Amino acid sequence: MKNKTNQSELTDDQVMAIICAHDLKWEKDWKNEGINYLIIASIGHELVVDVSKNQNKDRSIAVLATIEKLLINANQNTINLIGAGLFEAMQNNVLDRFNSDEMDVLDAYLGEKSLKLWKDIIEGWHGSGVRTMQQVFDSLD
Repeated sequence: MKNKTNQSELTDDQVMAIICAHDLKWEKDWKNEGINYLIIASIGHELVVDVSKNQNKDRSIAVLATIEKLLINANQNTINLIGAGLFEAMQNNVLDRFNSDEMDVLDAYLGEKSLKLWKDIIEGWHGSGVRTMQQVFDSLD
């Protein structure tokens, strides 16, 4: 049986609808705002807060599993929305929310494709060979 929707053909709005389906508040905010990058950044912030406080773990795992599925055969727009919108917001918040020995705790929540994109963004921001939040943290000393 063929998938009805090809991942490589998803629009940003379709990606947002899939992600926001995990939380009624996210869905409401997205429908009211209609600004994909603003909403997905706030979702990223919330995910980091949840993981740092060990709350809403089932939702965080489910959302990040959905993100992993969305990255399989994703088009560049989806990669940009998840990378620049969600993961960049999450990385900004990791340094504020986690203790020095917890910088890479989110890695355990990410699938293979998500983790690669996560590390590519870290390296893109912080330079060649810097592929973990711990390396970023250590370079701030």
